[in-house]
Order: sequence, then C-alpha cells, then structure tokens
Amino acid sequence: MEGEKIVGIISERDYARKIALAGRSSKDTPVSVIMTTEVLCVGPLQTTEECMAIMTENRVRHLP
Repeated sequence: MEGEKIVGIISERDYARKIALAGRSSKDTPVSVIMTTEVLCVGPLQTTEECMAIMTENRVRHLP
C-alpha cells in the first residue's frame, strides 16, 4: 500500500516463480521486486458470481 492505494500483492505463485525457480534468495529480495503490481480489486457490493467470473477471466487466484 501507498496511502490508500494498492500497489501490489504477493502470492505463493509470485514466490515460486520469482524466488524459488529464479534461484534468488528470499532473505535478500524485497517484496516489491517480486509482487504482482497489476492488482484487480472488487468492492463489497459485487456478487460472488461476479468475483468468480473476474478471477476466471483474468486467471488470478487472489482478489482483494
């Protein structure tokens, strides 16, 4: 977060692809280097069905 703005999200997929498979050290790599910066977000009025459609269409597993 930067103030009220979401600037990224980190998932186990980010870690696996950008740390483990890339041979980086998790101890020496800042989260900002490996996080996904294009974050899709939903609001409290969106339905579960809408959220599932967004997740399926965009092939994401986390939806803040």
